Amino acid sequence: MPTILSHDSMVYFLSSRLKGVLVLLLLFQLPLALNSCPKFCECTNGPTVINCTDRGLSNVPLFPKESVRIYLDRNNITIIQDGKLNHLNQLEKLTFADNQVSHIDAGAFHGLTNLEELDLTYNQLSFKLPGSMDNTLVYSKKSMPHPCNILHGMTKLKTLKLQHNKLGNLFKEGAYACIFQDQVYSLKTLELSHNNISGLTNNLFLNMSLEYLNLSYNRLMSVPKLFQNLTSLTTLDLSHNEITCVNNLNTSIVSIDLSNNPFSCSSAKCIQNLKGQSEKYNHFRETGKYVCHTPEKCNGQDIYDLDLTNLCQSGLSTTKKILAGVMGFTAGMLTLVSLWMCYTRNLFKVCVDRWRSFHYKEVPRDIAMHHI
Repeated sequence: MPTILSHDSMVYFLSSRLKGVLVLLLLFQLPLALNSCPKFCECTNGPTVINCTDRGLSNVPLFPKESVRIYLDRNNITIIQDGKLNHLNQLEKLTFADNQVSHIDAGAFHGLTNLEELDLTYNQLSFKLPGSMDNTLVYSKKSMPHPCNILHGMTKLKTLKLQHNKLGNLFKEGAYACIFQDQVYSLKTLELSHNNISGLTNNLFLNMSLEYLNLSYNRLMSVPKLFQNLTSLTTLDLSHNEITCVNNLNTSIVSIDLSNNPFSCSSAKCIQNLKGQSEKYNHFRETGKYVCHTPEKCNGQDIYDLDLTNLCQSGLSTTKKILAGVMGFTAGMLTLVSLWMCYTRNLFKVCVDRWRSFHYKEVPRDIAMHHI
């Protein structure tokens, strides 16, 4: 006699079979998803070039393994998660420009062994400094992982674009000098403008062969010594910083831009370092880009026109000159009043004698009584 299943048993039997079918379907669909063009994106040359720009994406989609170039610019992506890109070992270019990226998982870029260009411009990337008590990293749940892990394995990376972020702390006091060390020897172009960088540790680019470095629009107050060790560096942009004096210039640099810095024109050595490069860097002669900021009497004067034998030595500013004049006038008036008082009290000769001999003792009582 055939066994008759109860209602509950029948439901359990069908649901278990249905789950098995769904798992099989997913297993068959996963390879298809990894080999097809993502939804909302455009693919050309098969699935090798994928354009996902301006698609309103908030998460990184899954891409075909054959992807060579991926453009994710101008979206709403905030997190680059581990597991979304690790299978793309043929990827050569990856761009996340103009998103809201503030977090990158430590292993998000692991496996991108053929990546040559990474663009993370116009995002919200930032790092916290090590804790002051025990020198350990202090992070919130949404903060970045240790930066030394992010670029690990990118042995072919040539161009890294990080401008317009918040990476000032990344290079402060050498806290994270390891981000480039032993990581990206192949890096040739590094963009770090608009990051509120105020200092660079001397071993930051150790053993690297950088050729182009952009540090414009930051808060550097001097030319870092580390540039002397970058023998392969040919182009350096330090414009729009807070540099007042120029030292440590690398003679191998073919092009350097130091324009729009608040130069001090009271030091012959600083000015000579600038003017000495004028024949090599023709843009030094561009009017209005290399001008004195201090002293005040030379403010706005073109550095190229300065006479090294008659520099703008620090002197009294207009305000200080006016103040000195007022003080001198006041002192003169007090002197006249004092002399007048001495004269009216018949002590004029005594006062003058005292002042001339620089004797400031009290007038003897007997002399004073004699003249009253």
